[in-house]
Amino acid sequence: MSLDRRTIAAYGSLRAVILLTTASVAWAQPCVRKEIQKLTASDAAAGHRLGASVSIDGDLAVVGAWNADEGGIISGAAYVFRWDPNCLPPNQIPGCWVEEVKLIALEAALGDWFGWDVSVSGDHVIVGARFHFVDSQSGAAFVFQYDQNDTPSDPADDFWVQEPILIADDGQLSDDFGYSVSIHDGWAIVGAPKDDDACLDDAGCNSGSAYVFRHDHNGTELDPSDDFWVQEAKLTASDAEPGDNFGFSVSIYGDHAVVGAWRRDEVGLDSGAAYVFRRDDNGSPLDPDDDFWVQEDKLLPTDLAARDNFGFAVANNAERAVVGSWLDDDLGNLSGSAYVFRHDANDTPLDPDDDFWIEEFKLLPADGTAGDEFGKDVSIDGDWIAVGAYEDDDACAQDPDPDPDCDSGSAYVFRRSDNGTPLDASDDVWIQTTKLVGSDSDAGDFFGRVAISDGRVITGSVDDAAGENAGAAYIFAAARSCSDLVDFAGLQLCFGLTGELFGCQVFDIDGDSDVDLEDVRRLLSTLTGP
Repeated sequence: MSLDRRTIAAYGSLRAVILLTTASVAWAQPCVRKEIQKLTASDAAAGHRLGASVSIDGDLAVVGAWNADEGGIISGAAYVFRWDPNCLPPNQIPGCWVEEVKLIALEAALGDWFGWDVSVSGDHVIVGARFHFVDSQSGAAFVFQYDQNDTPSDPADDFWVQEPILIADDGQLSDDFGYSVSIHDGWAIVGAPKDDDACLDDAGCNSGSAYVFRHDHNGTELDPSDDFWVQEAKLTASDAEPGDNFGFSVSIYGDHAVVGAWRRDEVGLDSGAAYVFRRDDNGSPLDPDDDFWVQEDKLLPTDLAARDNFGFAVANNAERAVVGSWLDDDLGNLSGSAYVFRHDANDTPLDPDDDFWIEEFKLLPADGTAGDEFGKDVSIDGDWIAVGAYEDDDACAQDPDPDPDCDSGSAYVFRRSDNGTPLDASDDVWIQTTKLVGSDSDAGDFFGRVAISDGRVITGSVDDAAGENAGAAYIFAAARSCSDLVDFAGLQLCFGLTGELFGCQVFDIDGDSDVDLEDVRRLLSTLTGP
């Protein structure tokens, strides 16, 4: 039933009533976001593990499937989905995510694990292939650029082109280069957590490293066909030690990169650490060839303990960094946590050499319990953070005999509040706004690989709908405050005569899968005029 003035007028003398059912506790119920769409591959098959990695930037989403067999067993693939505001899915609400292309490496080979990690920024996608073998080293990363084929007004002939493959200039066998990847605005970082730089005489040292690459237009910015990526820096920790696994997680944004070393024995076995690096233009901002990267700070939470695995996941937006610590035990053994750190210019914004990072907040889920592993994946976008909890058990909670090891998984969204003092960041807090679960989550899905952008959250899951471990991804409209947009799960518009109601229907008027105050506003505007 569509809702407009002609529809209402057709009822003549019938009276319209807005009804809040007794099932709705309007001002107290939790803010639960339903998914906008479940993404599956057009050629989904058992074992592909679509959703093992996810990334989103605006209207583009990328989902990795490292176990797909496109170029040989476990060669891997990645799928690009684009938001189309004009398509009509079965619910007839305009807009849906459409699979645009399946990315496969031109050099795809058996056992590459292409798609183990993915990242998207603008017109570029980077895909890690941790076991791709090239030039006597293990691991590679592949960058794809979106090409409009000289006809930007006609998307039908657009395509994605693979740019030159990224490898380390000093790579060795078993470095795991490509285990983690991140890309943003012409910069890419690739982790190699099994590199052995900190102990050259020990081939199994696994101290780890990360490599920064810069996109170069080759002097022809209007001709992307000759673009390439140049390795600008190799990052290692100033205090690197054997077994740190530095580079296990990476994030790059603007002039800052964050690298996790979850196995570093900072205050005990596998307590972990994370490092922040800053790009220095060397006094010549127009000449990137002499730029270098300097370690700006080392991130350690105040309550770090042995086996916390701090640094297992990292994300940053230049102003803040979020670091996952999935084996922290504040809410029970292996319940997990995540920490937010804020960049401080030390009152000298023109002198970055004295900048540092402050621990701002510790994120914990409102319903966290032992074994949830909250913090196994993290993402940040502006004032919003998403955190995955792979082994949460919500999907089995209603079972008569719930499985204590259900591992269906979940994700949580947090919003930054300036606490009423926008000019004073020292009292900022992060508030949990919602918990995300898949509409069809089941035991063993490990839902919770996360990425957030422009109010949308994408989550990956080892879903079995298209076959055992075929995988899927889910997209939610999550970045809104419940305090501003209170849910009305039972909002209905009913028509009837005096003393009798009939023709009731629930209205999600704005089509965001959430009935809230925005729908009430639009309803009243329709009834009374703007």
